[in-house]
Amino acid sequence: MTFFIMKPDYAPNVVNQTVSFGGKTWKGNPGQDWVEMGTSPSDILAAQKAATDAENARQEAKITDFLTRFKTAVGAQETVPAAAERIGGTLGLPQLQQTSQGLIKSVAEIPKVQTQATRGYDVNANQLARIIGAKQAELAPIAQQAVTQEQNAQSNLGTQLGYLNAQQQRELTPLTTEGGMLSDQIAREMSGFSQDKQNSLSLILEKMRNDQAITIQELNNANELAKAKAQYNDVYKTISEGSTLYNTQTGQPAYTAPKTYAPGSMNTWS
Repeated sequence: MTFFIMKPDYAPNVVNQTVSFGGKTWKGNPGQDWVEMGTSPSDILAAQKAATDAENARQEAKITDFLTRFKTAVGAQETVPAAAERIGGTLGLPQLQQTSQGLIKSVAEIPKVQTQATRGYDVNANQLARIIGAKQAELAPIAQQAVTQEQNAQSNLGTQLGYLNAQQQRELTPLTTEGGMLSDQIAREMSGFSQDKQNSLSLILEKMRNDQAITIQELNNANELAKAKAQYNDVYKTISEGSTLYNTQTGQPAYTAPKTYAPGSMNTWS
């Protein structure tokens, strides 16, 4: 059975004339034949561009939504300086620091203070040395105790900040997991290396490892799939925090993985 394409039964008589005929839209110019709309090279390119733009917009919307939720979650968490000030205040760290520093200074100034205090009295060098030693022996243990208390408070502060950091990381785990999945999804969409293709490649490679017979077609498929996987690996540049995934076709950044809450030194009180 032969099917005929039913074009308009009259010739175009207007420049860029567009008509509906046979349930389709046709475009033509005087002296030229009718062309079905959507089948010309320019129409195909326009449709491809529209599809690409729509996909890019969809990905951008997903990324924007994720980053907004992630930034909101991180922004709601207490910062390290704020937590250090709050916890340090509860532990009395400012007062302990002031006390220990004051006592250390007092011990260091004993020779000067006693020298000035005994000036004008009949005190020789040996007697002055004994007076200074006695004062230092009296005050030094108190100063050491104050230093130890401060150090214990600093250690306690670091421990509690560590607990806080671990808790905040747990709170962000669903979002960081989602971010990794989003990175993988975008990389697969950009490279065309779908999960099904990855599974197919794995099956062929498993057969090769087991010395099973494979066909020429399977070898060719494995080669093409390996190329697609290599492109996927090139596109998928984000696993670590703060790194950026690039579209290898355009060279433009497509997605930047956000940095999670991660304090440095726990002893942040100063």
